[in-house]
Amino acid sequence: MPLQATTTRSKARSRLLLLPLSSVLYVLAFPGLTPGLGILSTLAFVPALFWLEKAGTLKALVAGFFYGTLSYVGITYWVASYHPAAIGVTAMLGAMWFTPLFPLLATVLKYKKPWFLALGPLLWTAADFGRASGFLAFPYGNLPYSLYRYDLALKLASVLGAEAVGFLIAFANFGLYAALRAFLQSQEAKSVSRSSGEQALAARAGQAAAEATQGTRNQARLAPASFMPGIAALALIAATLLGGSPRSAEALRVADEAKASGALRVALIQPGITKRQKTNEDYRATTSKLIELSQAALAQKPDLVIWHETSIIAPIDWHLRRRLDRDLADMLSGLQGFLDGYPVPILLGNGWADPDDPQRRVQGNAAILYEQGRANARYLKMALVPFSEYFPYRELLPGVADWLEERFGYFWIPGTERLQFHVGGFSFAAPICFEDSFGPHLAAFNEPDFFVILTDDSWARSAGMQEQHLSMSAFRAAETASIFLRAANTGATAAIEPSAHVKARLEPFLPGILTVDIAPVLARRTPYERWGRLFGPIVALGGLALGAALAAMGMAKRLRARRRRAVSH
Repeated sequence: MPLQATTTRSKARSRLLLLPLSSVLYVLAFPGLTPGLGILSTLAFVPALFWLEKAGTLKALVAGFFYGTLSYVGITYWVASYHPAAIGVTAMLGAMWFTPLFPLLATVLKYKKPWFLALGPLLWTAADFGRASGFLAFPYGNLPYSLYRYDLALKLASVLGAEAVGFLIAFANFGLYAALRAFLQSQEAKSVSRSSGEQALAARAGQAAAEATQGTRNQARLAPASFMPGIAALALIAATLLGGSPRSAEALRVADEAKASGALRVALIQPGITKRQKTNEDYRATTSKLIELSQAALAQKPDLVIWHETSIIAPIDWHLRRRLDRDLADMLSGLQGFLDGYPVPILLGNGWADPDDPQRRVQGNAAILYEQGRANARYLKMALVPFSEYFPYRELLPGVADWLEERFGYFWIPGTERLQFHVGGFSFAAPICFEDSFGPHLAAFNEPDFFVILTDDSWARSAGMQEQHLSMSAFRAAETASIFLRAANTGATAAIEPSAHVKARLEPFLPGILTVDIAPVLARRTPYERWGRLFGPIVALGGLALGAALAAMGMAKRLRARRRRAVSH
């Protein structure tokens, strides 16, 4: 077999490994299968870019479909604990974005122009923004959240939001790719130049020499846009790894016996209930554990006690009014008696339903503040999880909606008001679970003194999933320069400083109480809250326009080629 053919086949086999390698690096950058090696995200896509530079549109489409599917199965494998079909949904969402992205990137790479280094990251960041927007939003696996432990990323987020961090990560990948590509081109040119002196291959060598000359010209043209971005990418990675971690201990500290003057002491309750709540006995066991831990928390003299999302699943007021299920109503009566006598305000998660509506047509996922047994304020979750908390096609597919409700429980209606709670002279907002995935949503709250995230990620049975969710709260803390407290059933129950560093947290899956003191701070609007949150939509619009232009150029090129073939025949 000729040496050239052997070499070609060897290169083809090596190319087949590029996409799986890229996918593995992408998955390992996030907590889950490993604790999360975030810095891998800055180079994870380099192998994929080398594969895409020689891929046609159809191959890139197919590759994008499988890349998105397999990567999202690896990153979000834990959704299968909710229902086996859920992993298919997240795989579909990954494929939905990577399938169009890959052929667009392949088109960009083929132009080999200096400005492609900005266009590639623009497209990638636009896709990330799309995954975090709309009713199908599912931002797990978005690039910025891989770097939530790094100060440089968090500082940038306070100015331009998580999308800017994603752009920087994508730029690092394209910069490294361009530098490696320029280096490999120079090595190929030298190799061809040395072999062109062989007399037996004079004709071929002449052609090779011409190609080498053209390659050298291309390399010279690309060098300023290749090696310098590569150096910039390496500098970015080094700065990310070595960045400092300033603390803001005056605003938030783990409680001790002496509480600072004017501080608010908050106790976060983590019951550690791993069993899925379905029966009255399940509800009774969870409530008993929450009451037990709340009684123990009184020893630290808190000013506010917080329970997790849907810590009380059954709507309290509705069942006490209707009493259709006597056993459940009796259990809730006992809970109401506890709340009546508890000396400290309690913020709890509850599946609230309008007690005046016997058909429960108005119900929501709520955070309710009880003071001396009275529900003084209520916030309804505004950003609901599609197919789990609501069904967007109920009118079109009522049978499917009824099946889903029967299988997974009642659907909620979204709240309409960004309500704030007030305790001890402090104001706070209490977004629920998935809502901390949306930076603009939290930035739209009217500068509360701190945020409380009520969540219950116990269904995932994964510490890695809890860590991924925690990373989103960290970015929201950076974007708003606010204290974030997380009250979770099995974790991550944590206290996050305005600098977005995790001050304290409880061990996952174990019962516990995390008590922190919050000092009065002067609320300030970050650059992100003032104007930085426009960065994401602008990038998305730019990426959409670029994608449309590239698609139009590709179609025009194919039409011209078809006409030339028709004329030649």
